[in-house]
Amino acid sequence: MSLDIKYAYVLPKAFSLKASLLSRQKIYELARMNNLEEFVSSLNILEGYKGCFNDIKNLSATSIERKLILKLIETERKFIEWSPREESLFLSVFFRRHEITNMKAMIHGRISGLSLREINRYIIVEVEQVLGHEDIIKRLRSIGKKEITFVLRELGYPVNLGEVLPRILETGDYYLIDAYLNRGFLHILQDNIGKLSEPNRGLCHYVFSVLIDMHNVINILRGKLWQLSTEEILDLIVEPKVGVINYEHLMKMINEKSLSSCINLLKDTQYHHISKKRKIEDIEKEFRKFYYLRAEELFKGNMFSIGPLLGSIMLREREIKTLIAIAYGIERKLPFEILKEELLV
Repeated sequence: MSLDIKYAYVLPKAFSLKASLLSRQKIYELARMNNLEEFVSSLNILEGYKGCFNDIKNLSATSIERKLILKLIETERKFIEWSPREESLFLSVFFRRHEITNMKAMIHGRISGLSLREINRYIIVEVEQVLGHEDIIKRLRSIGKKEITFVLRELGYPVNLGEVLPRILETGDYYLIDAYLNRGFLHILQDNIGKLSEPNRGLCHYVFSVLIDMHNVINILRGKLWQLSTEEILDLIVEPKVGVINYEHLMKMINEKSLSSCINLLKDTQYHHISKKRKIEDIEKEFRKFYYLRAEELFKGNMFSIGPLLGSIMLREREIKTLIAIAYGIERKLPFEILKEELLV
């Protein structure tokens, strides 16, 4: 089958989605809304979100977030269905980042002692339906903390709760669980990039190298902040088969005595502009901006590839994350100038 036939149906969908994305001016206009009712009413008539909030109940930033995430999930489900086989399989792997979010919510809730009813508020069941993992959520609801480790390993997420639980209970910081789950997802993603043919492999390497570099750098910085040992930090990072920052440079960062000197080593990488930041949350935000800028470039060059398909999903994701941030900002009554700094646009 020729390339143009394989992509004949899905490519126009990708470009149509890109064309429907909100302008920066429109996003800033939404961020200036006075209340959530006004925000939802304005968003509900825009292309791409028409009717999205028609049946929303108990209006809050949380309920808006859920609707927007469901919108993204439905978009991705369609692209997985419409795409050629190789692209569809990889988009399914990329989709598993939503499962990571479910796993985090479930484990955080179980450790915190939340009731299953409370935990269910944070679980997006539709994610598991797309992946065919509905039984996983049922199992996680009913088993003990020790058994959760085995279920996660079945899914390819090597988190040993027995090892991280004492530190979590001591510090109250759940980030270690998140770091281990993210690492598991990135291992799976990196392995599947290697299975792609060209030009898909090169395009995914170009985009996801930033995601892997961000994960490694942020976990090195957090590890130093928590005074973890070298071995403990190495246990959090992904061996960079795809990442641009190689293992030797990561070791240099780990071996630096101060957080500041560790950050300064970013000057020797393509992320030299990020080295000016001093706060970990600011560094992470700059990495995310850089990551989504790569998505915009996926619409250039070879159109008959995974590029436009992946790019349209990533740009919709950026937009939805931005809208979610706006919803919470409006709910907290943040002034526009402060809220503006939280946005990814």
